[in-house]
Amino acid sequence: MMEAVMLGFIVAAVSPAVVVPSMISAMDKGLGTKKGIPTLILASSSLDNAYVIVVFSTLIGMFAGASNNFLLSLLNVPVSILTGGVFGALLGFGFQKLFSQAAPRATKKTLLVLGAGVLLIWLQDVLKDTVPMSGLIGVMVMGLVILEKSEVAAHAISNKLAKIWV
Repeated sequence: MMEAVMLGFIVAAVSPAVVVPSMISAMDKGLGTKKGIPTLILASSSLDNAYVIVVFSTLIGMFAGASNNFLLSLLNVPVSILTGGVFGALLGFGFQKLFSQAAPRATKKTLLVLGAGVLLIWLQDVLKDTVPMSGLIGVMVMGLVILEKSEVAAHAISNKLAKIWV
């Protein structure tokens, strides 16, 4: 039964290799950009994948015997999503303040945001035995906060990242 649930979560994941280039192409062509449809699809597919990864990681831990308490393992899912969101929001607000006061160049902003993303993933690994945290959710929330609070900086970072996306 556990294998079937894990397989269901694997199959449910959205492929970024297909979605991201398609939505970037749609944005470049101006398709649906007035209503933000490509951005919404990108955000929802990212959120879906992060959720699938968090649940799958919990299930694989339960299947491998890392946790004997089923309810505690299930409770870790929303806790990890919440803590990841909090850490991401804190970093996002910090970057918004930094970008508005210091105004670094777009390349430096991009490197800072990439470094913060790596930091969140590392923090997830460091805190795994004490506090469950989803670094992927943190990265997405950080990006969302930067986009909402400092749209110009977010678009500059997006343009830099678009140049290196393969």
